[in-house]
Amino acid sequence: MKSLIGWARMVFGGMGPTGQHQATRLGPYHSKRFNQIASKDGLHYAYVPVSGKQVVHDAKAGKEYDSILEDTIVFSPDGRRLAYGAHAGGRCFMVLDGQVDSAYDAVLTGTIVFSPDGKRLAYVARSGEKYLMALSGQDVSAYDGVIKGSPVFSPDSAHIAYAVQIGDKVTVIVDGQLGPTWDGVGFGPVFSPDSNRVAYAAFVGEKQVVVVDGQASPTYDGIGQGEPKFSPDSKRLAYTVAKGNTQFVMVDGQAGPTFDGAAGDLVFSPDSKRVAYSARKGRAWTVIVDGRAEPSYEGIGESSVKFSPDGKRLAYFAGMSKQRVVAVVDGQAGPSYDGIGQGDPVFSQDGKHFAYTAGKGNIWFVIVDGKGSRRYDTIGAGPVLFNADGSRVAYSAHVGETWFVVVNGHAGASYDGIATRSVRFSPDGAHITYGALRGRQRLVVVNDHAGPAFDGIIENGPNFRPDGKLEYLAVREDALYRVTVSLVSA
Repeated sequence: MKSLIGWARMVFGGMGPTGQHQATRLGPYHSKRFNQIASKDGLHYAYVPVSGKQVVHDAKAGKEYDSILEDTIVFSPDGRRLAYGAHAGGRCFMVLDGQVDSAYDAVLTGTIVFSPDGKRLAYVARSGEKYLMALSGQDVSAYDGVIKGSPVFSPDSAHIAYAVQIGDKVTVIVDGQLGPTWDGVGFGPVFSPDSNRVAYAAFVGEKQVVVVDGQASPTYDGIGQGEPKFSPDSKRLAYTVAKGNTQFVMVDGQAGPTFDGAAGDLVFSPDSKRVAYSARKGRAWTVIVDGRAEPSYEGIGESSVKFSPDGKRLAYFAGMSKQRVVAVVDGQAGPSYDGIGQGDPVFSQDGKHFAYTAGKGNIWFVIVDGKGSRRYDTIGAGPVLFNADGSRVAYSAHVGETWFVVVNGHAGASYDGIATRSVRFSPDGAHITYGALRGRQRLVVVNDHAGPAFDGIIENGPNFRPDGKLEYLAVREDALYRVTVSLVSA
């Protein structure tokens, strides 16, 4: 096979039970790599080779510099554009699509961000003792500092906001317009989903306020971490506040019931009509739904409060006595278990079905609509997965020495491992794919049929393309390949 690949150089493939597998050689793949990163869809890949002087993007080596700045490689959301920081001649600069931007004394890691549409790039740079917000190759202005979490683009990519320090004060700038000055910014800025509103938490001395569209709330002793939060329709706003020894949640300017412990899982329903969060009073925890408290428990599972996609149902995990855990759905507690799996609970997209993983002793189950599966030694990391219409449910599991993927209760072929969070349905729900391990070989499995063997599969893949084909990047014998699968009926 090695001589065949070397001779063909560009393409090899074959017809499998699920369709044509075609692998195109993109170029060499370095055995030693640094700062490697894959695009969100897993279809593009970049890294710094051992020389440390260039970035290799989809197996094509870029221009050499004195060095590549660590942790600066960033893909646009669609994976089509690449930016990274480089150093040459004592100066630092960003390289966007192979073109060098303005030079500075430093480019700050953690500040480099593309707009959601991928058309604009923003980052923070330092020149002397001043910090500059660079936007699409232009210096916006110089400041005494830029606050962590900046810059932020609006979901429609039309607006940008960032918090900066001017003297001993802090202000939030939206599209170049300075807002009021504060003693600090606690969280934000954050745009509403429709991109028309901006909110953040700010300090007034040791007190805090929430600022929405430039208007400040009354002062409080504290604002909840990661808040304020907009509803999906952008019309509602919620945040947790502390006042003395009590806390409460403000929703649309109205205070909810008081409690002792910090609220968690502050969430709106997808239709924006409902809001829920967990809270503690004394030693008891409860979930507050639309201002009303559900039954109390010894604890509420972190990040477990979830609405169904239609907003009509609510689920969460709760702690009982003797370290037992239950799933609570529509206010009703199910059977108790020793543990609950990560990433749960999960609703189907139509809200009619509900699933989670649970354990008793060393045995694990998958619970779908209240019914338990067969016993497994382990359930794979990641949530149980429903297809688009809710007719199929899938997850990876482990028994003895083998791993497999289960679809509607039926176990597929056995492998030595299943790639973490790789199980996914096609948009129409007709096909299922995942990454698998057999010995030292990595495979992509489609509809329970294994594709060609590789030395490695690039993370975040495989993925279904809009044209219905499956695509992923793979490594074989120090070469990077792009693999496409033309699917036939499952």
